[in-house]
Amino acid sequence: MIRHLAILLVLLLTLPAFAAAAEVTWSKEIRPLVEARCAGCHGADAPEYAAFNLVNGKPEFMNKDGKAVSAGGTFYIVDGNQVAFDDARFKAGDEVASYRILPLKGDRADINVANRWANGMWTSEVSRKLTTGSKFDVQFSDLNAKYGFGFAAFDNAQVRHAVHYDPLYLSFGK
Repeated sequence: MIRHLAILLVLLLTLPAFAAAAEVTWSKEIRPLVEARCAGCHGADAPEYAAFNLVNGKPEFMNKDGKAVSAGGTFYIVDGNQVAFDDARFKAGDEVASYRILPLKGDRADINVANRWANGMWTSEVSRKLTTGSKFDVQFSDLNAKYGFGFAAFDNAQVRHAVHYDPLYLSFGK
């Protein structure tokens, strides 16, 4: 319920067309937009995440490195780095991974990102083809143009989101 309210709030704030509507309802106006534009990537059947089961009250998998979150491990496992859970590697109270991150497919796989921490800040380098042919991508066919965009980072810890609220612009050097 809270998730639906949060989505509703975001959509109402970002879709001014609804402001003039007499009555906005979840089922008529909001749900179809969420299903069409959001659920494919962020819904229960999201293509980039897969939960795993508990087996005898313990996670099915752990990361190959066998580290708890407090020891430098992560809340997630990149697909292919999972091994059977070994209870002997952890102590009571350790937080361990609970889902796998799967490889992206289709348009979402066209973008590569490299991140690095240096001098007290993160730097993200994003790359992709200038023209992808996808109806979902901006086509950078005019190298003299200025392209507006946004950037957000999510660390999969469920609490630390980084969003740049001011407009960012991409211009190509000459």
